[in-house]
Amino acid sequence: MKILHTSDWHLGKTLDGFSRQNEQGMFLEELSHILEREEIDMMLISGDIFDNPIPPFKAENMLYKYLKKYSKNGERPIIIISGNHDSPEKLEALNSLSMDYGIIFIGSINTIIPEGNYGKWSIIKSSEGFIKIDKDGETISIVTLPYINDKTILSQSEGEAKDVNLQKNYSKDIGELINKLTLSFSEDSINIVMAHLFLQNGEPSDSEREILGGSLLVNMNDLPTSPQVYALGHLHKTQNFIHEKSKMSYSGAPIKYSKSERRNKNSVNIIDMKRGMVPEIKREYLNDYKPIEIWTAYSTEEAIEICTKNKDKDCYVYFEIYCENFLERDLVSTLKKIKKDIVEIKPCLNASEMTWDETEDLNFKTMEEIFFDFYKFKKGKVPSSEIMNVFNEIIEDGGYNETN
Repeated sequence: MKILHTSDWHLGKTLDGFSRQNEQGMFLEELSHILEREEIDMMLISGDIFDNPIPPFKAENMLYKYLKKYSKNGERPIIIISGNHDSPEKLEALNSLSMDYGIIFIGSINTIIPEGNYGKWSIIKSSEGFIKIDKDGETISIVTLPYINDKTILSQSEGEAKDVNLQKNYSKDIGELINKLTLSFSEDSINIVMAHLFLQNGEPSDSEREILGGSLLVNMNDLPTSPQVYALGHLHKTQNFIHEKSKMSYSGAPIKYSKSERRNKNSVNIIDMKRGMVPEIKREYLNDYKPIEIWTAYSTEEAIEICTKNKDKDCYVYFEIYCENFLERDLVSTLKKIKKDIVEIKPCLNASEMTWDETEDLNFKTMEEIFFDFYKFKKGKVPSSEIMNVFNEIIEDGGYNETN
């Protein structure tokens, strides 16, 4: 059984006002080719399919068009859970139109999908947070855990919401809930957990930190090891973990959604699964549809020169300009007229005025960002692209993993 796992599409999301619709469309088209080339049997989408509970019409229309194409008229099951950006009610309302094509939306832990035929496959067992699928004689058991609000978690034993005030309690409650749901697993089935949550060892990006800053984390040691794989959503960087005999994987977002994500290698997961066997997870890397870059200038003249030289380059730009005083409004206007896709122009202090903030939380910075800031502080100038390239090569050759 070959399963494609993806998440965090955030259809309708912008980059500080710049539409990402064209790039999202290119991803959806590339994904259709991957599904066919890899002969994928089933597709899992682990939340945040939209960026807003009320997404733009164009984003909805684009989703419906491609999901129908992906399903191959009901031959390929597509299971979708809601994330913190999605509206559970809105997603589940789509089931009335999508189920005939084998596309299932699950918005809540309370959702029970009726047993029966869906396209050219069937659900043979169903309960809250669980479905068992029969496809061509192969059975797949899936625990479906959409996003659960950080401050309330459903008590399955009591059937009512309860406040969660402590990190430890939240993590243990999530673990107990998943453990209870996995009791429906069987040895004659492929066993999967789909969940939209924040693992304690996971690494967020800038676009997630405002939302995740108050999030409660889940300690993987609180989770059961009976699932062969955890197909996770919530974090935008592709990252994998091993929990005893279980593999855990964030597919990551398919598009770079913030400046800090600009060096991410966006991908989808292709999971090769057999009953009772350790699954093989392969990353299928995606095209970088429109890169995000940081440009640096040390004078207004150099800033104009850089913009003019690269005005036709298809990328989003965060521009850092070192200066004595604030930038003049005319300069900002001139730069944006030359290069249309400048997201931000940031005036920076001259090197002689730089300080090193020892109180800054480095857990929210990549190794590259830490090195860049420290070099700038020690040398009084920013590192050249050549120095940064050498640093990145050293990190890659040394096998450094920022999730550890």
